[in-house]
Order: sequence, then C-alpha cells, then structure tokens
Amino acid sequence: MEIFSRNEETICDEVHRFTLEIKKSDKILLGYILESLEGWCNYTTPAQDRSKFQIDVMPDFYADFQKILAAIQKL
Repeated sequence: MEIFSRNEETICDEVHRFTLEIKKSDKILLGYILESLEGWCNYTTPAQDRSKFQIDVMPDFYADFQKILAAIQKL
C-alpha cells in the first residue's frame, strides 16, 4: 500500500496523531486494518473527497503501531 503523504504530531496526553493519504482503492483495506486495532487507536477520514486518514494512536501502542504501519506499506 503506497502512502503518498504522511504527517505525525504529538497531541495532548502523549497521543500521536498520524495523517496519511493513500490511494482511494486502498481506503477500505486500511479501514479494516485500523478497525482491528480497537483500543490502540481511533481514526477518521476528515476529507471525504480524498483518501486521507487521521489516526490517533495511544502512547502505550505507539511502537507497535509504527511496526504495523511499516508492514502495511509493504502490502
């Protein structure tokens, strides 16, 4: 899965916010993957016309999420 744009910032309580932009055809797949990480993160798609995801990752799962994100990019 190709990630066209990636931004990361730390927001309140050490939560890490990722903003990813992917191909429209990968939007559903990424949504399914993120749904399986219930409790680790929450996500939204702030721009309906583009394939942009905003993902907030809880601090306890940040390192593991980084590994998952690296694996997703190899799909």
